[in-house]
Amino acid sequence: MEYYQQHCRAEDDRLVQLAVSFQRSMYCVTSAVIQALRTALLYPLDDPNPEHLMANRKFFEAQLDRFKRSESRIRQIQSQEYR
Repeated sequence: MEYYQQHCRAEDDRLVQLAVSFQRSMYCVTSAVIQALRTALLYPLDDPNPEHLMANRKFFEAQLDRFKRSESRIRQIQSQEYR
């Protein structure tokens, strides 16, 4: 925050710069997840074989199901009281 106070014009500019920084960070995280998913899947994403696509889908759904487990803290993290 100090960087933005010293090098930017006003409060609005700082908020815009913070938003841009956040967007870049989210792009990097999203790109990393997609790259990891491509590596983890059983078959390439653009594989034309329906059986391969179904195998990929089952793998992906199993990964998503991990968030439903009781030991997952996703519900606590999503609340306003989490910290």
